[in-house]
Amino acid sequence: MGYDAGILQDEQTPTWHFQEGYDDFLESWKRSQTPQTWMNRSCIWFSKIIALKFGLETIEQYLSSFEYGNQDFSAGMIPPGPINPAWVSSSLKISPKEQVEFVQKMIREKLPISSNALQMTKNLLFKEEIPHGWKLFGKTGLGSSVDENGKNLKVRWFVGWVEHGQSFFPFAYLLQKHEIDALQTVPRVKQLLEESNLWNLNEGKMQKELVTMPEIKLVGICVRTSNEKELDKMKGNIFPCVQKYFHQGLAEKIANRKRPGTTFCAYTDYETDHNGEYTYFIGEEVSSFNDLLPEGFQQLAIPRQQYAKFTTGPAPMPDVIVNAWKEIWKMSSKQLGGHRSYKTDFEIYDKRAADHQNIVLDLYIGITP
Repeated sequence: MGYDAGILQDEQTPTWHFQEGYDDFLESWKRSQTPQTWMNRSCIWFSKIIALKFGLETIEQYLSSFEYGNQDFSAGMIPPGPINPAWVSSSLKISPKEQVEFVQKMIREKLPISSNALQMTKNLLFKEEIPHGWKLFGKTGLGSSVDENGKNLKVRWFVGWVEHGQSFFPFAYLLQKHEIDALQTVPRVKQLLEESNLWNLNEGKMQKELVTMPEIKLVGICVRTSNEKELDKMKGNIFPCVQKYFHQGLAEKIANRKRPGTTFCAYTDYETDHNGEYTYFIGEEVSSFNDLLPEGFQQLAIPRQQYAKFTTGPAPMPDVIVNAWKEIWKMSSKQLGGHRSYKTDFEIYDKRAADHQNIVLDLYIGITP
């Protein structure tokens, strides 16, 4: 926000000077501050000055356009001093899940801010290079709350992301305890990232994120099969189904196509888990279902649910999809981000799949947290 509005120019500009009466919880706050030292030292009086320069109306506009947490800034802006502003243990609240979603939108440039503001923010948030070629970005913080017995709790958080080339992984770490070793926050997050199998995902060129998808309506054709059958080329049902769909141009017969040329391949109606039978469905998304379907076509409504989304490749077909599924089958619930729901999983083939030697596709694995 500060960079987007022109209040901040770069890592060293502006420089604002400490004055008597300003927040002085830490000795380092009793000095002049730049955007870089403000971020490194979590200097609250610097944040308060930025807020006052914005004004309440502008801040509320940003919160609304960002869809940031509960967007409640009713506690208002406070001049530098001992009273907490809206964003410190007060009216403005955001959950760890919402923080992760916010970071995803920021890195994907889905927020209504300039590219320069995003780059300047990333410069401030860069922390260090970590193993396997990844870079760590983020912001730590301290706060307080009260437990169910009325006792004070210390709150420690670390929100950010790691990135490697075009791949990134957002995270939000929240710890609430009566006693906290603040110096262990970043090392603990690095340990959790190491345990998440993230580095192996990158070596396989798969990027993972947790998403919630609304209901999806599909029209296409389907077959009943199992992974055991598909391992035997003579018994497999999926390849003949896919051949029929494309060779007969069945997509052109689908009415109300939402994204013509984008193919969905869904795995649904699971008998048990990935070891049992399931229905394979290939088709396209539609804006609405028609009462009359072309002969041989079926409808599939995929309910709104949470997914672990994986982005593959680029790699040739069929290796790209076979290797992706093999990797997913080996993952624990912790690595997936939840337990597999075995309701409906699906793949999306869009314009990134045009070159069969360098296919990139998205896989959505239904999970329950």
